[in-house]
Amino acid sequence: SLAENELHQNACRKMLLFSQEIFAKSEEIGNSNFITNLSHCNDNNGIIQCIAEMLLAGTDTSSITMFYTLLFLADFPDLANKVSRIINTESQEEIDKEIANFYYESMRLIPVGPVILRQCEIDIEEGDISLKKGDGIIFNIAGMNRANYDQPEQFNPYRYETECFPLSFGVGKKSCVGKTFAEREMKLFFTWFLKKYTVLGHQAEMVGLLETRWDVANAPVQDIKLTIFPRKLIYF
Repeated sequence: SLAENELHQNACRKMLLFSQEIFAKSEEIGNSNFITNLSHCNDNNGIIQCIAEMLLAGTDTSSITMFYTLLFLADFPDLANKVSRIINTESQEEIDKEIANFYYESMRLIPVGPVILRQCEIDIEEGDISLKKGDGIIFNIAGMNRANYDQPEQFNPYRYETECFPLSFGVGKKSCVGKTFAEREMKLFFTWFLKKYTVLGHQAEMVGLLETRWDVANAPVQDIKLTIFPRKLIYF
């Protein structure tokens, strides 16, 4: 619709203005590794466009991942309560570990990026596989997250005590540039949230309501409502 298109255009303009502010401040400081690493762009407009894309991609993927994690918190209140108790009693290192287990398990079961696209840099001959330099390769992350884990359909955030974390942020030199920021963002959010609130679903399995579509990210196609209560108001 015209109204939605106008909202979209306004949002894009605001994102570009914000990107220009970041670039201007970085130039003023004169020692930004972030800007230096974008020096392959032909001009300042190219750098600003890259910043805008990173802001958009990072915001979208992180917020969707946190939403999916909240659905699992609603489906598994006992596990959520356990993490809440740890937040009030354990060290920051232990808290970060518990929360990371939760969002990684959410990312394993519902990856925001179901596939990774790469280009082959050398010729490869491996058994029946024959790849030439320049060939496109699609890694099925969603499939790998099922094939390489014990009881893959089960939500178990404690599996990472013995199993490896999934490749949700990619791997190698093309892995997610915002991984460190995104993880810190999620750890801060869930530490604050689980200390203060509990989340309840409207049925036994809220994740079962979820339908997604892969566009820029593997995003939900419908609204799913959750009820959030302050923990101090809950009595047993």
